[in-house]
Amino acid sequence: GRRNGGSESLLEFKKGAFYLAYCTHAPIIPIAVQSTRALYSWSDRRFCRNAVIRMRVLPPIATQSLAEEDIPALISSTRNDIQKACIALSSPAHANQQ
Repeated sequence: GRRNGGSESLLEFKKGAFYLAYCTHAPIIPIAVQSTRALYSWSDRRFCRNAVIRMRVLPPIATQSLAEEDIPALISSTRNDIQKACIALSSPAHANQQ
């Protein structure tokens, strides 16, 4: 993904990592990270102490059986899966499960 300027929605994914995984038949390991805004104070220009960031490693995605024309759909589905996981990580219900 790419930085999104504070929006909760993920920006469009670039294709380089997906193309590399396709070429090498390496699995894609999607990782969702809760918003990291709490880590850095832009007004103080420093990192905050004791911030908690939640992450979730999603199931690997095999690439052995993919064709090159499958890459755009793979990018889209991976982005959607990560976006859903990010939303779940940021939900108040998830925060109370600790």
